[in-house]
Amino acid sequence: MKKNKSENPNKMTAEWQKFMNSAIESSISAIVITDINGNLTYVNNSFLKIWRYKEKKEVLGKRFVDFWQIRDRVLRVMGALREVDSWTGELTAKRKDGSSFDVHLDLNIVKDEAGKPAGMTGTFSDIAERKKVQEALYESEEKYRRFLENLADGCFVLDRNWRYIFINDAAAQLVKYTKSELLGNKITKLFPGIEDTPFFQAYRDTMDTGKTNNVEASFPHPDGTLGHYDLRVSAVPEGIVIIARDITEHKKADEEIKAEREKFETYIESMVDGLCVNDINGTIVQVNNAFIEMFGYKSPEEMVGKTIFEYVAEEEIPRITERFMDTVKNKESGISGFEVICLRKDGSKFSASFNIRNIWEKKEYIGSISVARDITVRKKAEEKLRLLSSAIEQSSEGVAVYDLKGNLLFFNNAFASMHGYNSEELVGKNLSILHTHEQMQSVETSLQQIKETGEFSGEIWHVRRDGTAFPGLMQNSLLRDEAGNPFGMIGTLRDITDLKRAEEALRKSEEMWHSVVYNAPNVILIADREGIIQFINRTIPGYTVEETIGTKVYDYIPSEYHSITIEYIKQTFQAGEPNRFEIEGYGPDGSIAWYEVQIGPVKHNEQVVAVSLITTDLTSRKLAEEALRASEEKWHSVVQNAPNVILIADREGIIQFINRTVPGYTVEETIGTKVYDYVTPEYHNIMTETIKQVFKSGESGKYESGIKLSDGSIAWYETQVGPVKHDDQIVAAVLITTDLTERKKAEAELLQAQKQRLASIGQLAAGVAHEINNPLMALTSEIQLWLEKTKDKELVESFNRINTLAKRIAGIVTDLVTFSRDISTNAREASDINSLIERISSLIEGRIQSKEIEIKKKLDENLPSLIIDKGQIQQAFMNIITNSLDATPNGGKLTISTKLSKTRDTVEITFRDNGSGIAEEDLPKVFDPFFTTKPPGKGVGMGLSVSYRIVENHGGSIKINSKLNEGTKVSIKLPVT
Repeated sequence: MKKNKSENPNKMTAEWQKFMNSAIESSISAIVITDINGNLTYVNNSFLKIWRYKEKKEVLGKRFVDFWQIRDRVLRVMGALREVDSWTGELTAKRKDGSSFDVHLDLNIVKDEAGKPAGMTGTFSDIAERKKVQEALYESEEKYRRFLENLADGCFVLDRNWRYIFINDAAAQLVKYTKSELLGNKITKLFPGIEDTPFFQAYRDTMDTGKTNNVEASFPHPDGTLGHYDLRVSAVPEGIVIIARDITEHKKADEEIKAEREKFETYIESMVDGLCVNDINGTIVQVNNAFIEMFGYKSPEEMVGKTIFEYVAEEEIPRITERFMDTVKNKESGISGFEVICLRKDGSKFSASFNIRNIWEKKEYIGSISVARDITVRKKAEEKLRLLSSAIEQSSEGVAVYDLKGNLLFFNNAFASMHGYNSEELVGKNLSILHTHEQMQSVETSLQQIKETGEFSGEIWHVRRDGTAFPGLMQNSLLRDEAGNPFGMIGTLRDITDLKRAEEALRKSEEMWHSVVYNAPNVILIADREGIIQFINRTIPGYTVEETIGTKVYDYIPSEYHSITIEYIKQTFQAGEPNRFEIEGYGPDGSIAWYEVQIGPVKHNEQVVAVSLITTDLTSRKLAEEALRASEEKWHSVVQNAPNVILIADREGIIQFINRTVPGYTVEETIGTKVYDYVTPEYHNIMTETIKQVFKSGESGKYESGIKLSDGSIAWYETQVGPVKHDDQIVAAVLITTDLTERKKAEAELLQAQKQRLASIGQLAAGVAHEINNPLMALTSEIQLWLEKTKDKELVESFNRINTLAKRIAGIVTDLVTFSRDISTNAREASDINSLIERISSLIEGRIQSKEIEIKKKLDENLPSLIIDKGQIQQAFMNIITNSLDATPNGGKLTISTKLSKTRDTVEITFRDNGSGIAEEDLPKVFDPFFTTKPPGKGVGMGLSVSYRIVENHGGSIKINSKLNEGTKVSIKLPVT
């Protein structure tokens, strides 16, 4: 909506005044009005918000220059404004809390009706967000300077001598020079008088202080035209970098706006953001040029009268309608920062940010004012940065950018973590931190190669933070400016530790297989389709490898085997499958030899290109097989003719093989039956446990059992059971039986003879004992009478010695009677051996304590009961314990232990002491009657003889192991019946 330039702004209608006031108050740009002295006479709400004041009275009346960081520059701008009537640029503002921020501003002189300056208006936009985007772009572009040429803005880099060291195409177009005319030349030489311009003052300030400067000014081109530029000057290690934007067209647009609009229209049209006014139905009634241009139109007439929904993407309409209706329903003042996808005239889409303020009149909604900003550039910049950063940061390979001196300018997380650092620890560091002193020699060589050739690719060793080294594969490129001058390097790094290990493993594997092939006892060769030898590892004696290669395989085999060899080679080429065959030939000495040939395909790209032939000399094997056959026949003959019954049974006891059987059975009817079928029932358990133990532990076992003959009689056999293995697995048990029947009969007859002899000895011993005991009793009685009568000490001592000798004679007689007595008895019953040992321990407790002897018992709680004569077994145990006590006169230790044997057919009782022991030469005689190692008067040597007879009579065994001065171990085994 345009007004006539001659229209007096003071004569505007109240309605229009109200409308314009509402528009200004709703603007997201800060707007101020000052008087001729520069004092604030008006500010809108956005000014308070941006400068962080709460009420207008806090700022009205204050000087305009008080709200800026650099007062002198603002004063210069205001001075320049009096000459040109308007000024556009960027300044650094100062908030109420003292913090600073960058602002884009448009300043205009307000004149009275006479055309004289009456004050100043200003429109301000907080450009912090734009600055952040620019800084993000700048940082990204600084890391990758090779991409600077793609900038739409001009970019110059000046060194500290004011020479151009970089310039992009856009910059060359701005200053109307070619790159070759600029690069290497001083700016002061190319542009005389530039030292006195605001440009150069900003350059010098940044060069001296490192502070970033923004400057906007005009500058004459060499061709005489005047250009307007918005410059941002920043410090870099080389000097300064200038990002220049040609705002000449923007200046022209501002001048046209100022010429066409007055006062409030000037305020609106000078806004950098688009402004749109809608009525209650959403119909556009007013737009500014920024809004028109944003949507790609040329005049307000193309947009006014249409609804705002015609300029947004169709998918956005429901969301916009719902949000907007909520603000009206809830009486909200509007919406801030509402991002919408909009449509340009040409149909293209762009992103815009809207600040919408609702207009209320008497609490009735009458329309809205929208201030829009095109955020496409920001969105694209953000997306570009996000994608670029994400791609690099998510890369598994390390990426780094560094200058020509090796100082790190940029690196991703993979590069830092690969070396054991975090990002902060490597910023600005030199490459030397990632290498040892020795490694730096190869690093320096690679850097020199990059500088000379522009690239390097190879292996470089690195060192981690913890000092561990690792090999890395580097791909480096030199970064050059437009003039071809190098300014940095970019490289990728891959940790190839696993690759090196794989290569080393492959090398070792190749060496191993090379060694295997060349050291193999076989002849290994490769031949083509015609049988021509291409490779051979060794040859038969009389030939060399060199003279064999190129000949045919058929030259070395008898002619009768040519056809079979040709056929197998043909089949392998056709089918691609391995095969084997045997041929007869001649050995090195001319004798007949046999060979096995393994033939297989040699493939390349799935095609059979050759065959491999591996020959193995079978002559020894053939001879061995013949020897084995002869051996098998020999051992078969031995087994079949052995006097023992030899059989093989499986885990269930089923007979698989038997060489012969007991009388009354045949081999045929025996195979397939169970071994238990031929053993008397009382021996089933011992046989079962022995076979089970062989399968479980692989250890051999032995037992005696009765076997039923076909005529009903019983024969006695001793059976040895052992494992039969195949591939280290027990697959069967072998049972070898020895006939004990005759031995058992002889033992029985001997035992009967011994019993008869002992009975005779017993009768003799009883008679002798009677004849000795009668005078012995008279003698001891007489001695006792004399002891009671005499008081003579010497005589008493003599009688006591005589009495002791008499008692010894009585003891000898008693032992003789006991030994000769028939100790077999039917008084046997089921008894607990452990309880019997406990009882004996209690009987000898007093003697143990007096001699300071420790008894330690290790008794198996799971022993079965034994059928024994408890009195006889107690006497046998007591005799053994008494011997142990006598062997430890000065104290010691006696250990008594019991356990069930592995075959579960016997209970083992062990007595172990640490006493004086028995000499090796005396051990064979310990069970002989009247043999003793005790001092005279301490025993007659009958205790172990009696114990031996008792244990033997119970079907058990007794064994003694002893060493002089190291103690004695007595082991007794009693059968479980």
